[in-house]
Amino acid sequence: MSIRQLENKTNKDASIFNGKVGVSICIDKLNYRIFDEYDYIFLFTEGERYNKNLVKVLSQGVYVTIRFCGTHRDSPMYYDKLLRYIEEKGYTIIENSIEVTLIDFGLTVDKSQFVTEIQILINKY
Repeated sequence: MSIRQLENKTNKDASIFNGKVGVSICIDKLNYRIFDEYDYIFLFTEGERYNKNLVKVLSQGVYVTIRFCGTHRDSPMYYDKLLRYIEEKGYTIIENSIEVTLIDFGLTVDKSQFVTEIQILINKY
């Protein structure tokens, strides 16, 4: 969904989304190393009520994770680094990526201080 669609479906003002919005790239695109566009946009919730059809609970398991200074535009090289690690270890990707900017305009206007995290759920066996 676009931010505007997310705003409309949740009946929330987009300004409250700072630090709570993430993007995701599907497994197929990860496997083909297509990192320049995302497939999903999502909103983290805790204790808030939403339409059950819009809610997905994150799976338990082992996530390979990387944090870096930058935003989604900077993420392709970090996706590549994560995928090389996953391949070297012989792990299997089992869900779409999770990407969240932890420090963004909600906390600083200095883009050099932005911090983004990427997580990929894997099977180690």
